[in-house]
Amino acid sequence: MVFMFITAFVLAEICSALPLSGSIYIWAAESAGPKYARFFGFLVAWWATTAWMTFTAGNCQVNYSGRWIALVLRGSKKCFLTNGE
Repeated sequence: MVFMFITAFVLAEICSALPLSGSIYIWAAESAGPKYARFFGFLVAWWATTAWMTFTAGNCQVNYSGRWIALVLRGSKKCFLTNGE
């Protein structure tokens, strides 16, 4: 919880220092300066895309595993995903 507040405070400071629309891509580009702006914007975009894909895949795996474990622990041959048919 402490780290969540630290992250929130850092993002609040960035938002107040760089009030631009475009989220973290623009912030990274502006913070890097004119020489490395495009590179850091591109790097942050790929980093965010990879993070979201990993997050989505992880959620799908946890959801599947949880349903499978619930089905096994229930001890039933019925599949609760298809209304017991």
